[in-house]
Amino acid sequence: MPDVKISGPVLVLITEDIQRAIAHYRDTLGFELAGSMPEVEPTWCLMKRDQTRIMFLGSHDHDDEVGHEHEGDDHGHVHAPAISSLYFYPDDIDTLWDELKDKVEIEHPLKDMDYGMREFTIRDPNGYALNFGSPISA
Repeated sequence: MPDVKISGPVLVLITEDIQRAIAHYRDTLGFELAGSMPEVEPTWCLMKRDQTRIMFLGSHDHDDEVGHEHEGDDHGHVHAPAISSLYFYPDDIDTLWDELKDKVEIEHPLKDMDYGMREFTIRDPNGYALNFGSPISA
């Protein structure tokens, strides 16, 4: 096996409103906007928090883009998401719960699960379930 290191993956999530996605992940979830294209009315962005990276892709037309060589490609058009749930591993689940619980739509409140995880689930404005979990300390 070659000695090539791979990091990631970085998820690319589809959104109908990229500005709403940026605002929610930045202002509510504490992510930072690491990049967006184009600068005015972006159709793509990269959000980061600690070691976590998420890209958002909004609906757009490639006709006016110079150097975009994806003929017949419809990746910029919003379809039903293939991903419905993301799972994150915070280092302090209780502190994160306290940080978010009054700011977000709660799908499942913080709870110790019978499979050894302490977790909660929220929904983002795109409808994606964001699960946060940590192993229960023995």
